[in-house]
Order: sequence, then structure tokens, then C-alpha cells
Amino acid sequence: MKIATIAILALVAAAPASASRPSLRAVLVADDLRLSEGQDREIVKEQDFSPIARAFKVDATRPDLVRSGKKIFSVGENEVTVTSRPDHTTVTREYESSTEASESASFYLGVDVAIYGFAASIDMSTSSMNSSKKKFIRIDDHRNTEVSRVSLDPVNMQEYLLPDVKQFLLTRSPADILETIGPFYATQLTLGATFTLSVLGEVQSEAQAKSFAMEVSASYLSFVKMSVGGSHDSSSASSCTDFTTTYATSGGDSTIWHSKTKPVEQLQDEWHDSITNENLSVIRPKLKYIWTLLAHDDMNHTKAAEVEEYITGKWEEEKAGVVEKEMELVPATWKKDKVVEGNVIIGQPDEQAGRYDSRSYTNRACNMVIDSESTSDDGLWDLKQLQCDGNSRCLMWGSNSYVGHLSLPEGIKAETYWKDGEGTQFNTYEATKAETEDGAMEIGDFWNRDHNYRVWKFKFTVLPGYTCNNQDTATCQ
Repeated sequence: MKIATIAILALVAAAPASASRPSLRAVLVADDLRLSEGQDREIVKEQDFSPIARAFKVDATRPDLVRSGKKIFSVGENEVTVTSRPDHTTVTREYESSTEASESASFYLGVDVAIYGFAASIDMSTSSMNSSKKKFIRIDDHRNTEVSRVSLDPVNMQEYLLPDVKQFLLTRSPADILETIGPFYATQLTLGATFTLSVLGEVQSEAQAKSFAMEVSASYLSFVKMSVGGSHDSSSASSCTDFTTTYATSGGDSTIWHSKTKPVEQLQDEWHDSITNENLSVIRPKLKYIWTLLAHDDMNHTKAAEVEEYITGKWEEEKAGVVEKEMELVPATWKKDKVVEGNVIIGQPDEQAGRYDSRSYTNRACNMVIDSESTSDDGLWDLKQLQCDGNSRCLMWGSNSYVGHLSLPEGIKAETYWKDGEGTQFNTYEATKAETEDGAMEIGDFWNRDHNYRVWKFKFTVLPGYTCNNQDTATCQ
């Protein structure tokens, strides 16, 4: 899991100039808020729309995974502090399971990471991107434009509960509380706008996941362009990873991102310029659990424990289902050739007779495949070319072959021949992963005292799925 926060310059240039005291009246009110028929938003008191007075529910469709819900507090200027906070930040979260992502999201939102309250929601979101049911790495990149911070000052927030909400918490079942009110309330939140790019890559290994995450970071704008342009499913020619992208915005004019023709940089500028005091959104609320409002002498400690037990139990049950489901995910097919590493070692027979300063020849495997010094520039080598340390011909006994041992790294195929080159072939050895679990494939002792059956030439080639190019130039299968 990776959680990183760094300042950015590319997304935005400056915060709105009028950010010193933003209006809270029009700040992204709850989706489930319904004004009475005929009621005019313009005449409702400003503090009635402050999201700091509302409970929060889990919502997989929102960039921060939560949305504001029912108003639960009666607060005014004496209880709320609004401070100017013009800033731009990037928060990138990488994870390879929904439970890991839940820990990251909980940390991001300031609550206990061990409870896994977001696991089911993240799994739902991830499953919508992972139609092939492969092991994955998911990268969520949040680009935030911050304007102001809103904080609740009192520590005894249960005293500011609306009467009907207080009665609801004290008398209704834990299930009703979770369903109607939600599991959280906020003690602090930031007003601004955010653009979230989510990329899910199907991976075979941690190495591939790391490579793909680095690619997303290095080519961020390219992935944004694919996502907002409608090309949500694609494959990387660099890391050979199939991936899906999606994006979400909160605050500003989101319709700007609907353009399919404008450059991404222009869309970023236009979206930033569209951010006003009237279309700010809630960014990164600092949450507390709803049952903490009940854990006071003037409320009901027993009821607090009941609500906590019910909600955390439900989350643990959801987490268990997610873990079981993700254990069934299969590794993606690795679509990039593996680079051959290691050496080819050609040695004397086990008897190692005679007086030799060196008993074997060693060279990089890929040199043996593509070196122009080979007999025909195709990996075919004659013993007379294979000079050991000190330029000696340790693989020959006078004018005869004296070869009996071979060591091959993973990904190399070796064919052995008599003097007539590729005319008389002896054996073929393929160093597959199964054959090289201990680091190399060891072949010996194949020396034959019959001069007509001695190995004189070797041809080295790369097995399918491997390459002697480096990772930057290797191509996808």
C-alpha cells in the first residue's frame, strides 16, 4: 500500500481570488436532501446547508467514498470556524485488494483503519472495472483544489444534536441508525474541488504491479486523456498490462470534462477557472463514528456499544465476503517477454583430467545468442571460439573435444552438434522456469570417449516468452 501527498503545479495555477469567506449555502448538499415543496433555497439560512452539520454515509460513486446525508446538528457561527486555505494537493493511493484500499481510505478520512468500513464499497467499485476477474492493482489519484477549511469547535457535539435526531439515536435500532443516519459525522472538512482518476491494471505479479504503477505516475496526463475521452479499456505497450480507467469530479463545472476534442491541459484550466464559491464541494472530511455521540453520560453508553457492535460486525461480515471473493481472482497473463539474465557455463567432463589453468568457459547468455563473434551470427559456436581464462582452449584436449558439462539460465535453449555444424545434432536442452528453480539448469556429464559422439558445437537461442532486449525495449506478446 502506498499513501503519498505532494504539492502539484500542473493541475491548477491559483485558488479562486474570493476564497477568504466562501458561502456555505450552495456547497454540494446531500443527494438525499429534499426541500419542502415550494421552498426556496435562497431564503434558507446559510448554516442550514453547511455540510459540517450533516451525517455522512459510505458511497462508492464519490471520489472520497462518502457523501453528506441527514442534517443532525444545530450549529451556528459560534460553533463553526471557517478559515481560508488556498492550496493544491495530490493524494495517490495504490492497492492490490479491497481491504488494503479500505485501510488506506480510512487513514485518508481520519478513522480507525482496522474496522474496514469501506471494503464492500471499494469492492463494488473495483468489480465494475475488473470484468475479467483478474488480480489487480488499482491507483486512485486525487487532484484537489482547496479553498477553505470548516471545523466544528465543540468537543461535546452530542449537545448540539437536533432533538428529533437525538431521540432517534436513543430509541431506534442500530440497523435503523445505520440506514437512516449513517455511520459517520465530520468534525472537519475542506471546501474546494477534486478530480479523481482511477486506473485498474490486471497483473500477474507484484513486479508487474509496481511497473504499471510507475507508468501511470509518469504518464498521468495520457491516462486522463484516455479516461475523459471515452477510451476506458486499453492495454499498455510499455508494461504490457491490460487496464481500465474511470474518473470522477466534485466541485466546479463537471460538464467541462465532457469535451472529446479539447486537450487535457485546456480542460484542466477551464475546470479550474469554473470553481466558484457557489459550486464548492466537500473534500476529505475528517470523520468520527456515529456511536461516539451516544458514549456520554447524558446519552446512553449501553446503546453506544450496541450501535458500535452492530455496525462493525456488519463491516467485518462484508470484509470476509470480499476477502473470499478476491481469493478467487486469478493472475493475469503476463504479456511481456521476460528478459534473460545470467550466464552460460560450458565445462570440462567431471573427471577434469590433465593440467588446465581453467576448467570452464563463462559468458552472458544473451552474448551467446546474439554476439557477432559466433560462427554464423545466429548463436552457433565452435569450441575453437570458446577461449577460457588466459585465452586458453580449456574445452579441447589437443585437437579433440573435451566438453562434458553445461549450465543454462532460465529462458535459454541449447542445441549440441558434432563437427559438421548443424548436420549431426545430439541433444537439446531447454532451461524453463521449472528446470531452473535453483537458479540454473545443470546438464552433465555428457562427454563421450568415442570421438564420433563428442559435442563440438553449441547453438543458443531464446525460448518463447523470453527476450534478450531490456525491459524498456521488449515488446508485448
